[in-house]
Amino acid sequence: MGPLSIPYSQKFKHVLSIDGDRESVRHMKSIINTNSIENITVVNKAVSKNAGNFVIFGPNKIMKESGVLNTSTSAIKTEICNQQDYKIETTTLGDLVEECKKHSNEIFIKIDIEGGEGNILKDISEYCKKFPVLLSFHVDWWLTTPEESHKRLSEFIENTKFNDMNLDHVSLTKHVIEHPFCSVLFTP
Repeated sequence: MGPLSIPYSQKFKHVLSIDGDRESVRHMKSIINTNSIENITVVNKAVSKNAGNFVIFGPNKIMKESGVLNTSTSAIKTEICNQQDYKIETTTLGDLVEECKKHSNEIFIKIDIEGGEGNILKDISEYCKKFPVLLSFHVDWWLTTPEESHKRLSEFIENTKFNDMNLDHVSLTKHVIEHPFCSVLFTP
């Protein structure tokens, strides 16, 4: 959360930082309080098509076993498998944007929802017409087949404006699939 949200808080009037990982949120709130940052809204919810539901979050087994990432790295799961897994309430991107607009109409949206981004591609494509949206992709964590995930990602990128004009949508899709922790800035 912090490595991108904090620098962007110096460039935008308000930053909406969304993360379902409770450890990441705890660390982010601590940094914000320590540094007296007032223009970041931290939301500890999972972004989904529908508000008021629950999804299961917990340590990402794949990354945990590889030793690559720290304990705050989680992923959306289909069932509770151990004591570290937990349910987290969902909200919609629209609800979050409306909340942020109470602070400013100049909003930057940073989304890292640990594999859940595939569920809100339509919403993201609408909001990035109005606000910059930095989306971290974890396509290999999507709860669909790789073929379906790649098809949905390709359609989304083809129909959405992104900031790197040196790439076409096919090249960007390939890049996102080959680099599972990349982020892409979509701009109005």
